[in-house]
Amino acid sequence: MEKIKQNKIWITIVVIGIIVIGILLAMLHRQKQNSPEAQSSSYVSSAKASSASTSVQDKNNEKAYAKKAAKMSGHVLEVNGKEYFTSWTKAVFQKWANSYMSMNLDDRHKDGVKESFGTSTTIENS
Repeated sequence: MEKIKQNKIWITIVVIGIIVIGILLAMLHRQKQNSPEAQSSSYVSSAKASSASTSVQDKNNEKAYAKKAAKMSGHVLEVNGKEYFTSWTKAVFQKWANSYMSMNLDDRHKDGVKESFGTSTTIENS
């Protein structure tokens, strides 16, 4: 009877040990799957797909902006270090410059003289 009790204890200890070893092996397997080495191929393929998608989107945006730019007329005007898109043509600029140069010096340098130059911003002489 005593031997049967000892055998049951040993069998219980062995079964519990096998269960613990199984749990530890499962945890080790999961940790290996989450390691950077295991995920690197997945990351590389994801990065390639993202890069290809971005490249296609950039080309589509470039085409759309090129179409918009082709329809626009005017020039880029730089005033005081800021750039503005103006709807004025070269002839309009020349006409304005001629009228400005025909003004006397006092009127040209008078404070409060405003002009938009075909932009959305009004530039004031101060």
